[in-house]
Amino acid sequence: MASILRVNTLTDASSGNSTAVATINQGTTKAWIAHSGYSTPTAEDSFNHASLTDVGTGNYKYNFTNNFRAAKSYTNSGGMAHDSDQLGTYAKVINPINTADIKTSSVEVSATYVGGGTEAAGVYDYDNVYHSSLGDLA
Repeated sequence: MASILRVNTLTDASSGNSTAVATINQGTTKAWIAHSGYSTPTAEDSFNHASLTDVGTGNYKYNFTNNFRAAKSYTNSGGMAHDSDQLGTYAKVINPINTADIKTSSVEVSATYVGGGTEAAGVYDYDNVYHSSLGDLA
């Protein structure tokens, strides 16, 4: 038989500190994914991701299982790593390509490297790509 626990506030044992459950939920990651970036990207693990689409070199579209409350109201962040430390001296970030790519049901991102040296900045299909989204779900 299943049990249900419903609470509005969590309080420590001394009753000195309490936190509203809504506050705890507010600060959690609402979607995340770890995937390979080569050929056909494959999710290794994820939460709240319905599908992953390869849009082009270093560009991916993440479709959410549960939509966000409003477009452009959530924050995205990510990074990537390469097995052979490809472009290891460069800053590697994953960000939405432009604001039109941030939707309630999906986000399109670019795995971009930037930095000094002789190699120009650009996008790359990294071995390991990580992305998370924070915000209110619908």
